[in-house]
Amino acid sequence: MHQQLGIFSLSGNDRLPGPAYDKEHPDGLYQPVSCDFTDELESAVVLKTRLSLTFYGPHGLTTMDGVIISDLKSEANGEWLILPDQQRVRLDFIHEIRIHRSL
Repeated sequence: MHQQLGIFSLSGNDRLPGPAYDKEHPDGLYQPVSCDFTDELESAVVLKTRLSLTFYGPHGLTTMDGVIISDLKSEANGEWLILPDQQRVRLDFIHEIRIHRSL
């Protein structure tokens, strides 16, 4: 993986469009995500990559800067990204992920 260089292998840069990138707001039914996208997230977990995560939450599009993904979980109702505070984000609700750059 190229992530240690600050680059996602899927996109070739520090920005990775998520499954919900081209949607106004995903509906309630879980839509499976690509294995390649999940692989990028798994790499971020292992490398403890600090990310800017943009996703659809209960109040619309939300961005969290400087997060590190703790884990990924697969359950009957979908696949989830788990943050250190145990907040869960459904993978198909992810709009975009960027490798966080400290200023």
